[in-house]
Amino acid sequence: MNDEDKSKEELLKELAELRQSLPGFEESYERHKQDELDVIEANKQSTFQAQRVPLGLIKWTTDFKVALWSDMAEHIFGFTRAEAEGKSGFDLIIPESNKELAVELWQQLLTREGGHRTISVNTAKDGTRLLCEWHNTPHVADDGSVVGVSSLVQDISGRKQAEGELKEYIDELVLLVKDRSIELMREVERHRQAEDELQLFRAALDSSADNIFLTDRATMHFVDVNDAACKDLGFTREEFLQMGPHDIKPDYTLHTMVREFDEVLRSDGEVGVIETIHLRKDGTQFPVELLLHSIMSGGRDIIVAVARDITERKVFEDRLKRLSTTDELTQALNRRKYLEIMDREVERVKRHATPLSLLIFDIDHFKAVNDTYGHDVGDEVLKAVAELVRDNVRKVDYFVRWGGEEFVIITPDTELFKAVIFADKLRARMEEHDFKTVGTITISIGVSTYEKDDTQETLMKRADEALYQAKQTGRNKVVSTEDLNVDNVPQA
Repeated sequence: MNDEDKSKEELLKELAELRQSLPGFEESYERHKQDELDVIEANKQSTFQAQRVPLGLIKWTTDFKVALWSDMAEHIFGFTRAEAEGKSGFDLIIPESNKELAVELWQQLLTREGGHRTISVNTAKDGTRLLCEWHNTPHVADDGSVVGVSSLVQDISGRKQAEGELKEYIDELVLLVKDRSIELMREVERHRQAEDELQLFRAALDSSADNIFLTDRATMHFVDVNDAACKDLGFTREEFLQMGPHDIKPDYTLHTMVREFDEVLRSDGEVGVIETIHLRKDGTQFPVELLLHSIMSGGRDIIVAVARDITERKVFEDRLKRLSTTDELTQALNRRKYLEIMDREVERVKRHATPLSLLIFDIDHFKAVNDTYGHDVGDEVLKAVAELVRDNVRKVDYFVRWGGEEFVIITPDTELFKAVIFADKLRARMEEHDFKTVGTITISIGVSTYEKDDTQETLMKRADEALYQAKQTGRNKVVSTEDLNVDNVPQA
């Protein structure tokens, strides 16, 4: 029926139905418009975060030309975005000596056979050679072909230099590490791009052997951690998200942690490496080396902390320190440490007028022990003597191996007569002790005490003279500087 044939009532009815349907169309249109705005905003945030992460982001075409060059990539290599985009990676950052290997790794990526994680030597704009860690992810089309590659890169030259390994790496030694597969969601629609790049960032975090923590400065709570942090500290990611950095730092309060983070924000986003302690879920503690960065995400200041366990390094440093201050055989302090202690103790006596006494003793006839039983047995005797002395000295005393079979004991806050009493007790216990193979061992002891205007040299000289007197008058005895003075008084 034509419109002309319709009655007035029918036309009015159709008009009313059309008006009722209009709000639904308008609502659908508004939702569609908002979805498009959300997609645009997500892309902006994705690109912004990619520029702010503490890793360089580079996208490549299949012929290894730069399609995207982030601010951090510019910071690492020195090339601006305008200088880099459209240029071949071989010409930009691959040194001549590494090009053959780079071609091989690139082919592995294009054929999806490997090359996801590599450590290689690269060249900056100014010619500087850098040691870089790469995380590479091929972009795969629906037909399975690779249409491009995204790379996250970090300059680790300083880290390797700190570990004493930079020279080996700069000499063109390229480490091929176990590939870690990073599967990205396929690129489909424009609104999926932001999620893909966040997935890439997540994979880069979890592929790191270092502990990585992301903290919201405003709330002082973790907003993300990587797998290594969960594994090393024993917390799940869900547990971490209910915690803050002060919960894993026994030597920091929330207030001091806030000050530390604010210092990062004031220093344009990064502070130098600091050493601190981290606390595991089981209550054990371990030392870490910490690097702090700040990024802006969604209008929030985010602090990125990268922590590395330095337990082995600390053990090695402690051992070096012990070796520099202790005698390796007996574990007594050595002469170098003795001089440091005596200078300090003599100054303390001068300032506070407190007593200070010194004992020096010698194992009697020790040469005969070595000659009769050999040096191995002699060493065992020295260790046993040292252990017996440690069992009898006070915590405030210092026990030193002076050399050979001679030892020194520094006794702060001790008058001469008390030092003599202690020396005689030590002599008696040494005589009573069974030294197994050699049986009985005796010692001779000289004792001196600080006198006005003494130096550590004059104090030791008098103790040594007393020891000499003890050995000359029968051994297995204690002689003090007071005894020497009595012996030297002229007879009437």
